[in-house]
Amino acid sequence: MTSDYLYAMKAHRDLKGCGMFRSLMLPALCLSLIGCGVAEQPKKDDAETAVKTDVEKPTADTLFKVEDAYILVPLVGSTQTAGFLKITAMTDAPASIVSVSSPKAAEAELHTHSMAGGVMSMKKVDYIDIPISGTAELRPNGDHVMLFGLTEGLEIGDTVSLELVVLSSGEAVVLTVEAVVKPLI
Repeated sequence: MTSDYLYAMKAHRDLKGCGMFRSLMLPALCLSLIGCGVAEQPKKDDAETAVKTDVEKPTADTLFKVEDAYILVPLVGSTQTAGFLKITAMTDAPASIVSVSSPKAAEAELHTHSMAGGVMSMKKVDYIDIPISGTAELRPNGDHVMLFGLTEGLEIGDTVSLELVVLSSGEAVVLTVEAVVKPLI
């Protein structure tokens, strides 16, 4: 421990029971020590910085593989539909799909189906986990994407862009997927 830290701890003990003085002085003392700590940090060598910035971050395509993406053709008169896909993690880090959007829908959400008392119901979920080095399958009667407020009619064979945001190792990775519109059956 640094002597500045030990000094702050001693000052804190000495100020116990001093009421207002303690409540004002302790934060001021901590802030001044934080400022001192920043000033004492060694400068990084330009060569060291250059080496670290030359290392490329993995891209969405090297972290995840998306296959079989499709959207169901909406029922006549409907402005909503569902989308499905398989997403495989090609890394050993935990990952979750945390959001979805599409330029062809006013709103897009992650959903799941569940069975309770013999009744199937659909509900919105905050995320869909992707197994470590495994595949999450978004499929009918399971996890899936819902598109609401379609901005234009969709015909079989059209493509719809989906933007998936995946949280992996504390970072958001954006995947753009082209999903083909398929018939209901």
